[in-house]
Amino acid sequence: TIVLANIAATSLSMAVGAASPSTAVANVVGSIAAMVQVLFGGFLLSRSNVAASTAWLFKLSYVNYAFEALMMNEFHGVKDFAFTSYTKPPVSIKVDGDVVLETFGFPTSGLQSAAMSLVAMSCAFL
Repeated sequence: TIVLANIAATSLSMAVGAASPSTAVANVVGSIAAMVQVLFGGFLLSRSNVAASTAWLFKLSYVNYAFEALMMNEFHGVKDFAFTSYTKPPVSIKVDGDVVLETFGFPTSGLQSAAMSLVAMSCAFL
Protein backbone atom coordinates (compact mmCIF):
# COMPACT_ATOMS: atom_id res chain seq x y z
CA THR A 1 0.00 0.00 0.00
CA ILE A 2 2.79 2.41 0.86
CA VAL A 3 4.57 1.60 -2.39
CA LEU A 4 1.37 2.11 -4.40
CA ALA A 5 0.76 5.46 -2.70
CA ASN A 6 4.34 6.47 -3.48
CA ILE A 7 3.88 5.53 -7.13
CA ALA A 8 0.60 7.50 -7.28
CA ALA A 9 2.30 10.56 -5.73
CA THR A 10 5.18 10.31 -8.16
CA SER A 11 2.81 9.95 -11.10
CA LEU A 12 0.82 13.02 -10.02
CA SER A 13 4.01 15.05 -9.59
CA MET A 14 5.30 13.98 -13.00
CA ALA A 15 1.96 14.83 -14.64
CA VAL A 16 1.93 18.29 -13.04
CA GLY A 17 5.53 18.88 -14.07
CA ALA A 18 4.92 17.76 -17.64
CA ALA A 19 1.79 19.91 -18.02
CA SER A 20 3.28 23.06 -16.53
CA PRO A 21 4.94 25.71 -18.73
CA SER A 22 7.66 26.50 -16.16
CA THR A 23 9.18 25.16 -12.98
CA ALA A 24 7.64 28.01 -10.95
CA VAL A 25 4.14 27.08 -12.11
CA ALA A 26 4.88 23.40 -11.52
CA ASN A 27 5.97 24.14 -7.95
CA VAL A 28 2.82 26.12 -7.16
CA VAL A 29 0.42 23.66 -8.79
CA GLY A 30 2.24 20.65 -7.33
CA SER A 31 2.19 22.15 -3.84
CA ILE A 32 -1.53 22.88 -4.05
CA ALA A 33 -2.23 19.39 -5.41
CA ALA A 34 -0.21 17.80 -2.61
CA MET A 35 -2.02 19.86 0.04
CA VAL A 36 -5.43 18.88 -1.33
CA GLN A 37 -4.37 15.22 -1.40
CA VAL A 38 -3.25 15.33 2.23
CA LEU A 39 -6.21 17.42 3.39
CA PHE A 40 -8.69 14.93 1.98
CA GLY A 41 -6.59 11.92 2.94
CA GLY A 42 -8.75 11.03 5.90
CA PHE A 43 -6.55 11.81 8.87
CA LEU A 44 -6.93 15.60 8.89
CA LEU A 45 -10.60 15.67 7.89
CA SER A 46 -13.08 12.89 8.57
CA ARG A 47 -15.55 12.02 5.84
CA SER A 48 -18.38 12.26 8.32
CA ASN A 49 -17.46 15.87 9.21
CA VAL A 50 -17.32 17.51 5.77
CA ALA A 51 -20.10 18.96 3.68
CA ALA A 52 -21.58 16.80 0.96
CA SER A 53 -20.46 19.34 -1.64
CA THR A 54 -16.78 18.60 -0.90
CA ALA A 55 -17.04 14.91 0.04
CA TRP A 56 -16.29 13.88 -3.56
CA LEU A 57 -12.70 15.14 -3.10
CA PHE A 58 -12.01 12.11 -0.89
CA LYS A 59 -12.46 9.92 -3.97
CA LEU A 60 -9.74 11.88 -5.81
CA SER A 61 -7.15 11.59 -3.03
CA TYR A 62 -4.56 8.84 -3.30
CA VAL A 63 -3.67 9.55 0.33
CA ASN A 64 -7.25 8.63 1.25
CA TYR A 65 -7.01 5.22 -0.41
CA ALA A 66 -3.62 4.51 1.16
CA PHE A 67 -4.81 5.58 4.62
CA GLU A 68 -8.02 3.59 4.16
CA ALA A 69 -6.06 0.45 3.29
CA LEU A 70 -3.70 0.92 6.24
CA MET A 71 -6.62 1.49 8.63
CA MET A 72 -8.42 -1.61 7.37
CA ASN A 73 -5.25 -3.66 7.72
CA GLU A 74 -4.73 -2.43 11.28
CA PHE A 75 -8.26 -2.56 12.70
CA HIS A 76 -10.45 -4.93 10.64
CA GLY A 77 -11.29 -8.10 12.51
CA VAL A 78 -9.54 -7.09 15.73
CA LYS A 79 -11.61 -7.96 18.80
CA ASP A 80 -11.22 -6.18 22.14
CA PHE A 81 -9.04 -3.33 20.93
CA ALA A 82 -8.17 -1.37 24.08
CA PHE A 83 -8.08 2.42 24.26
CA THR A 84 -6.33 3.55 27.42
CA SER A 85 -6.60 7.05 28.81
CA TYR A 86 -3.78 9.08 30.29
CA THR A 87 -5.78 10.00 33.36
CA LYS A 88 -5.04 8.95 36.92
CA PRO A 89 -6.11 6.17 37.33
CA PRO A 90 -5.98 5.02 33.70
CA VAL A 91 -9.26 3.94 32.16
CA SER A 92 -9.23 1.20 29.52
CA ILE A 93 -12.11 0.83 27.08
CA LYS A 94 -12.49 -2.32 24.97
CA VAL A 95 -13.73 -1.66 21.43
CA ASP A 96 -14.15 -3.81 18.34
CA GLY A 97 -11.80 -2.83 15.49
CA ASP A 98 -14.65 -2.56 12.98
CA VAL A 99 -16.37 -0.05 15.28
CA VAL A 100 -13.22 2.09 15.15
CA LEU A 101 -13.30 1.98 11.34
CA GLU A 102 -16.98 2.92 11.22
CA THR A 103 -16.44 5.75 13.72
CA PHE A 104 -13.88 7.39 11.43
CA GLY A 105 -15.95 6.74 8.29
CA PHE A 106 -13.82 3.96 6.79
CA PRO A 107 -15.26 0.80 5.25
CA THR A 108 -14.77 -2.43 7.18
CA SER A 109 -13.78 -4.38 4.09
CA GLY A 110 -12.36 -3.68 0.64
CA LEU A 111 -8.60 -3.69 1.07
CA GLN A 112 -8.19 -4.93 -2.50
CA SER A 113 -10.43 -2.19 -3.91
CA ALA A 114 -8.35 0.48 -2.16
CA ALA A 115 -5.18 -1.02 -3.65
CA MET A 116 -6.76 -1.20 -7.10
CA SER A 117 -7.85 2.44 -6.78
CA LEU A 118 -4.22 3.41 -6.11
CA VAL A 119 -3.11 1.46 -9.19
CA ALA A 120 -5.83 3.12 -11.29
CA MET A 121 -4.87 6.59 -10.07
CA SER A 122 -1.21 5.91 -10.84
CA CYS A 123 -2.09 4.88 -14.38
CA ALA A 124 -4.45 7.84 -14.84
CA PHE A 125 -1.80 10.35 -13.79
CA LEU A 126 0.68 8.92 -16.26
